[in-house]
Amino acid sequence: WSDPAVAPASDGRAEWADDWALVQQCAAGDEAACTRLVTDHQRMVYQLALHLLGDAQEALDLSQEVFLRVFRTLPQFRGHSALRTWIYRIVVT
Repeated sequence: WSDPAVAPASDGRAEWADDWALVQQCAAGDEAACTRLVTDHQRMVYQLALHLLGDAQEALDLSQEVFLRVFRTLPQFRGHSALRTWIYRIVVT
């Protein structure tokens, strides 16, 4: 059965290509791309940090540390997972 109002499920290739392009742009020093990376993932990072720590201020501090680590280690991102998954792992380690 096919409902024309429902878009087909993505196989992840478009998201992977977008992630990879964003990482490459950030690594090249594109400030707008870096801002987009933070904007796209800051809510997930903060909510996960809040869940892990149980304190809003500590979650904000951890969120900042996570994004510092993301940008320092961005050249190590190889695209073996979604960017979101890679950032998630940084939060929990």
